[in-house]
Amino acid sequence: MVIKIKKSVLLLAAVFILLCALCVGDMNAVFTAAQPASLAQSVRIPIIMYHQLSTRSNNLGRYILSLSQLESDLKYIRENGYTTVNVADLIEYVSGSGKLPEKPIMLTFDDGYETGYTMLYPLLKKYGMCAVVSVIGSLTDLYTQIDDHNDYYSYLTWDEIRTLSQTPEIEIQNHSYDMHYAESGKRKGIARLSGESDEAYYNALYNDIGKMQLLLMKKAGCTATAMAYPFGSYSKGTVDICKRLGFKCSFTCEEKINTITKYNADSLFNLGRYNRPSGKTSSGFFDRIFKANSDKICLT
Repeated sequence: MVIKIKKSVLLLAAVFILLCALCVGDMNAVFTAAQPASLAQSVRIPIIMYHQLSTRSNNLGRYILSLSQLESDLKYIRENGYTTVNVADLIEYVSGSGKLPEKPIMLTFDDGYETGYTMLYPLLKKYGMCAVVSVIGSLTDLYTQIDDHNDYYSYLTWDEIRTLSQTPEIEIQNHSYDMHYAESGKRKGIARLSGESDEAYYNALYNDIGKMQLLLMKKAGCTATAMAYPFGSYSKGTVDICKRLGFKCSFTCEEKINTITKYNADSLFNLGRYNRPSGKTSSGFFDRIFKANSDKICLT
């Protein structure tokens, strides 16, 4: 017996088969795109926060470390098998285009004191290490104009920033143009004001941080990829605004070990840092971090 099938039925069947093939193709595309995430790796990294350096003993404190203490820190880091990395290294790791050492550590220096040029840079070069220096634009402008060079209080000039940015030892980042203030009743750093609208908050950050980005490119020839929040302060919406301004990373002052995950760009925002005060030996300071988190500082 011969079964006759209408042309309309054959056409519907052909369409059905084509749709199934397209669906399978879409599913394969989705699966392929999801594969990197399923194979993702994470690395735990401690980040240390420094500020000013000094060769004097009469002004050391919570945010001022002696040059000899810093050198002791670098020796301790090397002797314990850690390797210094910068923001560019983290960005490459997250994108899947780069690798990180087995025991990475990041050293950050906030505010942009001129000792970053006169003391930090030579020491990093001596030990073959690198650090992240986040600068304040208004102070850079001021000390470029007044030409006052004093290791006790001076800040980097634009020429010094340009020179440092061209070395493998120093990576320059953004610490705001002129928002490093915490006056009572006013904005603390780049945090949102009470009742401030999303638009007003964006404009405030754009006008200051965006200005600093342009100055870094114009005067120093470098592009900052990370934002170091003044005082570590931030608010709801801060990360989104930083992303809109082109940043790939941001730093707080929360003391914690960070987890950086491949193919997860969000893991680079709001990174915690351990402040390095004076008065503690290198072993006394780092043992508290390394030994207390020994199960966390490793590749997984």
